Amino acid sequence: TKFALQFVSDFTPTPNLMDELMSSGKMAIRDKFMMSRLMSATEKINDCLTNYKFGDAQRASYSLWIDDLCNVYLELIKPVVYDKSEANADARWAAQATLWLALEAGLRILHPMMPF
Repeated sequence: TKFALQFVSDFTPTPNLMDELMSSGKMAIRDKFMMSRLMSATEKINDCLTNYKFGDAQRASYSLWIDDLCNVYLELIKPVVYDKSEANADARWAAQATLWLALEAGLRILHPMMPF
């Protein structure tokens, strides 16, 4: 997460960030992919925890963090977040907002399995 936090160091989230992002029309396919993976992982993990399948919940959270967020999404947004030009402002904002939401939700998902 330390590596990912550098991408949102100049980003200020708002209380309605999810709604703003979804209704903005600024999301690229990479952002939609990450949000889709986040939502499906959240649903799966909630279901696993409800049914006391802690191992499956741990595997799903690991897959979200390592496979989807780190291996795919962070690599896809590097060129976007490093480009601070005005022409790239909308794409950069969408990538930062998506990353912020993914990090926040990911940490909340990990909370029951990683107490400290």
